[in-house]
Amino acid sequence: MNVELFKTNHQKNKFNGNLYLLVGPRVMSSGSLFTASIKKYNLGTIIGSSPGGYPTFYGNVVKIILPNTGLEVSLPTSIIYGHGTGYIIPDYEVNQTIEDLINSKDTVLEFYFRSFFSLIHRVIPYRQKHYAIF
Repeated sequence: MNVELFKTNHQKNKFNGNLYLLVGPRVMSSGSLFTASIKKYNLGTIIGSSPGGYPTFYGNVVKIILPNTGLEVSLPTSIIYGHGTGYIIPDYEVNQTIEDLINSKDTVLEFYFRSFFSLIHRVIPYRQKHYAIF
């Protein structure tokens, strides 16, 4: 992948802050590809547990009609491999427990706020430098 594609000529719109990507087992498909790109090109900090999908996906879907039943079926004709074929290990591995789920506690988001959010705002006032959460 050409990293030059991520660069912008519009410096006034360019984001120069820190990127924190929050992921978990329900991140699949294109989300896994996006996470793999962030990891490979060191574009941000990944927090959470490994995404549920591999950084690959099937594409170029064609639709066919089955001759005997008349059912329409969509079939992929290609597979696209992202940056690796295994699970993505976050920079900070934070796992949700059953107890957290029962108590509606977002462990990953709380880790972010406890570890990074307050540090950023103590050092750099919000209006001078923004942050991004996905």
